[in-house]
Amino acid sequence: NEVPFYPLNQNKVNNDNPKSTDYSYYIINGRMNYDFGPVKLTSVTGYARGNRNQVGDVDATSFDAVNLTRLADIEFFTQELRLASNLDSKLNWTLGGIFVDEKATSNLDVILGAFNPLGAPANFLIVRTLDTSSSTSWALFGEADLDVNDRLTITYGARYSNDKPAQEQVGINGTPN
Repeated sequence: NEVPFYPLNQNKVNNDNPKSTDYSYYIINGRMNYDFGPVKLTSVTGYARGNRNQVGDVDATSFDAVNLTRLADIEFFTQELRLASNLDSKLNWTLGGIFVDEKATSNLDVILGAFNPLGAPANFLIVRTLDTSSSTSWALFGEADLDVNDRLTITYGARYSNDKPAQEQVGINGTPN
């Protein structure tokens, strides 16, 4: 089914090869609080894992010219611990730390379709990119609040962070698939 010429095509796109995207994710979160009396401990833990599979037409024409496949995976873990004052006092404080670890991969293939006026074979791999990334971070933080009176609170906070991101991308061009 061909899309008509402008201006009749403003809200239409040609897709000769049906597009599909499949997402699969699961997320687990947990929170624990423990009251020690004068202080309260809070732990927050999170874990996520997921993937995306995508295939379909990317040339937006009526011809089977260019298609793609993409497979992507991600994994994420985070842990935070906080210790906070638990007193009815003019001075309240919070101390804590957080750790985050993330890993992701993505494989993308751009492939010639059956229609190719240059004579290259169908399913010819135009480009393949392989992406991997990771990030590890941790931080320590603290905050103190001093209630001077009913209308004025002085707050002081500090945070130290250490982040280590890494990414690598490899590309391969023009090979039979």
